[in-house]
Parts: sequence; structure tokens; C-alpha cells
Amino acid sequence: MPWSNKQKQIAVRACRQAGIDDAVRKLLLRQLPHAVVDGQPTSTAGALDNKDFERFMALVEDRAGGKVLHFTSSYWGDKAASRSTSASERQAHKINLLYREYSSQDAGGLTGHGIYGLTGLVRRMSAQRTGRIEELTPSEAHNLIELLGALI
Repeated sequence: MPWSNKQKQIAVRACRQAGIDDAVRKLLLRQLPHAVVDGQPTSTAGALDNKDFERFMALVEDRAGGKVLHFTSSYWGDKAASRSTSASERQAHKINLLYREYSSQDAGGLTGHGIYGLTGLVRRMSAQRTGRIEELTPSEAHNLIELLGALI
């Protein structure tokens, strides 16, 4: 069932409060596989469901510093985490693929010395909070994907 008009309104207000512009909103939507129609991310996609809405709101909440609109702190993150890991399976898969490609290029010989090992990159991206991809916030996972993409 697609997002209701009320869900779309909440998403727009949350993005506005978090200072998320249209380009970033589309990047966040792109992380939801059901939101892409004809190659473009849209909140009106018919395949979007409540789980997608919760994941999107968790991404917005994360960018807003952990609280959005009138909801309690980490409300959406906790709701989405109860259905899946905080770094989506899709993001974790993408991180692993990009890291394999990055390390196969040997990145100037540095990967062999552990300076830029995957655990080290995850630790750096999470400000030393964790070394596990599954424990990254959606925003941290997104940033790691962007970094690895730039390194390749």
C-alpha cells in the first residue's frame, strides 16, 4: 500500500525541520528500493509501504540529530530497527562490494598494512563507536558508501 497523504506530509515537514533539501531527500529516498520508479526516486511510488516510511523517517531523524518533529528521541530509528538492522542489509552489501573492489586495487599498498581495513573505516565513520557494519546508523553507512565510491 503506498504512503498515505498524511505520511507524505509528515515526511515533508520532517525534512524541512531537519534542513534536508530536495536533492538530499531524493538521495534518502533512493535508499528505499521501492521508491525508485523509472530511475527516479519518488515518495508517490505505489510499492512504498509502512516499513519504507519508517526507514525513511529513521534516515531523516538521524540527519536531524536523533529527534524530528514532535516524536520522542530515536522514535523512528527504534521503530525501523525493530524490523531490520540500523544499517540496512542493502547498505551492508554495498559496503562489502565496494570494499572488495577498493582492496583489490590495493590502494597504494595501504590496505595490506591495515591502515584502511574495513573495520578501521567503519570505526572512523562511526567516531570509534563500532567496528561492525551492522551497527552503523543509516547516515554513517551512507557516508561510508560515498567514501568507498570516491576511493575507487
